[in-house]
Amino acid sequence: LVRAIAGADPISSGAVHVAGKPVHLNGPAAAIRAGVVLVPEDRKAQGVVLEQTIGENLAFGNFDHVAPKGWVFPKAVQKFAEAGISRLGVKGK
Repeated sequence: LVRAIAGADPISSGAVHVAGKPVHLNGPAAAIRAGVVLVPEDRKAQGVVLEQTIGENLAFGNFDHVAPKGWVFPKAVQKFAEAGISRLGVKGK
């Protein structure tokens, strides 16, 4: 159910509402636009690419911000990641 709400699995029946408004979640990008994200229980197995940086992992679902016209710009990835890290309060080890 949680995966369907986050757009990771198809919804076969029912409806999803965010802040009292119905939303159509046909994939993870639509869920993110609606303000819904999935934080999996086992983030190492399901949520990140361990070989990539935090910034690159944050950018994976946000290519519209870091890859205009299909080209990934490293400076855009870094800027996007720094903003997300600050906003989410991510702390490194």
